[in-house]
Amino acid sequence: MDPKKTDFSPLCSRARKNISEGRFEDALGIYADIIQIDPEFALAYGDRGTAYALLKRFDLAVANLEKSIELGLENASIYSSLATVYSELKNYDKALENFDRAIELSPEYPFSYHNRASLLIETGDKKRALSDLRRCLDLDPNDSAREAILKKIEECEQA
Repeated sequence: MDPKKTDFSPLCSRARKNISEGRFEDALGIYADIIQIDPEFALAYGDRGTAYALLKRFDLAVANLEKSIELGLENASIYSSLATVYSELKNYDKALENFDRAIELSPEYPFSYHNRASLLIETGDKKRALSDLRRCLDLDPNDSAREAILKKIEECEQA
């Protein structure tokens, strides 16, 4: 079987469903199988890295997310996931670098702005955080997200 002609999308969808059901080990097994067949399949590394991030296994998350990027996966959610992991690891420079790249790739992706704003608040750059939070509002979030963003803006302005 030629791995370059194999469509692994259904397997990745099944693995994502497993993750949504809390069956991480099943999902990780699927990703391992895909990578064994095609060690160059970037999406499997990206998805596996995200699974590891959710499990708070940050070293494995970083290794897999960076491998997916190295293999050419240019995806805002991958960069945002990597940035979030770096934030958890208190590596703020790497986190900001990856949030910036995510926003560059997909300026309409509110998750990147919101999480970068949280990081900026944590590092004391409230002016830039406010700009990101306002950008989130411009992207027309749902009511509960809008309420959370407005609350964060208010807290930031009062501090």
